[in-house]
Amino acid sequence: MKTLILTLLFLIGNSCDPISKEAPVQIAETTVESVDSNDSNSLPPIQESMNPGEVTLKIKIMEVFDSTQDICGVSQTNVMKMSVKEILSRGSSIVNLPKKNDEALMNFLIAPVDLPLNTLIEAKAKEGLCRDASKTYYTIISYKIVD
Repeated sequence: MKTLILTLLFLIGNSCDPISKEAPVQIAETTVESVDSNDSNSLPPIQESMNPGEVTLKIKIMEVFDSTQDICGVSQTNVMKMSVKEILSRGSSIVNLPKKNDEALMNFLIAPVDLPLNTLIEAKAKEGLCRDASKTYYTIISYKIVD
C-alpha cells in the first residue's frame, strides 16, 4: 500500500513539473565589447599571488609631513600625501579601492629615504580599516622609484 501511494505521488509530482512544459528558451547572440585597459573606471583583475587586502599602486608624492599626522583618528608617523596615478594590481578583500587621481594620506611602514616631492613611485600597500569601518587607509609596505 505504501509503495502504491509513493509511486502515485511520484507520478503526480513529475507530471506537474513546470520545467518540462515551458517552451525552449532562445538565446540571442551578443557581442562582447573589449574594455580599454586604460579606462579609469576599469578595475585591475584580482591577483591570486597577492595577499588579501593589498594593492599595488603607481602614486605621486604631493606633500611630506615631518610631524605625526592623524589618519582615521590615530596619530601616525612617516605620513605623506599621495596622488594615485594608476592601480596596477590588487588582492582580494579590498573594501575601498582608490580611484585614479584620488589624493590621500598614506603612511609608510618604514621611514622612506630620499623621496622628494613629485616623485613617482610604485608601491605595495596594505589596506586598514578605520575605527568606524566606513573608511579605510593604506600603509605602504614596500616601494620603488619609477622615475
